[in-house]
Amino acid sequence: MPRKPDPIDTATIARAVRFDATIFLGTGRYHTAGFEKLEDARDAARQFGEVVRNGRKGMVYAVSPEGRSIFVPADYRCGA
Repeated sequence: MPRKPDPIDTATIARAVRFDATIFLGTGRYHTAGFEKLEDARDAARQFGEVVRNGRKGMVYAVSPEGRSIFVPADYRCGA
């Protein structure tokens, strides 16, 4: 039986101090950039995927004030 996905930590995402866009480049290498706004990070992640063209998609992580990093799914909407 498939595992049920973990719930999204919306509270931590909502109070994030920054958003990191990142993409895997290969063999332990990543390209990462930080942004103040979620939409800016999403745009950068999309552009990373278009530029790198290694079959991987860019991802976005919210960084909490404590330094905890939480994955932000593409279907997450602010205030949702």
